[in-house]
Amino acid sequence: RRAAPAARGGRHMTTGSWIAFGSGGALVLGGGLAIAGARNKYDSLKSKQGTQGYYDAYNAQASGIRNQAIAGSVLVGAGVAAAGVGGWLYWRSDRASVAVVPTAIEGGAGLLAVGSF
Repeated sequence: RRAAPAARGGRHMTTGSWIAFGSGGALVLGGGLAIAGARNKYDSLKSKQGTQGYYDAYNAQASGIRNQAIAGSVLVGAGVAAAGVGGWLYWRSDRASVAVVPTAIEGGAGLLAVGSF
């Protein structure tokens, strides 16, 4: 015979918080890899400085390296923001949910929010 599940009380990980934390972690990891790759390409390009063909190699690769580093930074920022949303969802998980229901009033209609904020 299975025991009844315990009643949820206090803060807990909701589906939304799992998704936000997971996507945030993936974005931070992807951004970190992009930044590391850009740094590796930059170091490789920098090591060619003073050699024949460096000027052409720099002109061909510099903007791509810069764009990769910027994309990595954006991904890290988005990941931190997503993790922040996950934290907010976790922090708010102990509150009762809010229900928004349509309601009819004399001469019209409206929305009514019921619950705690």
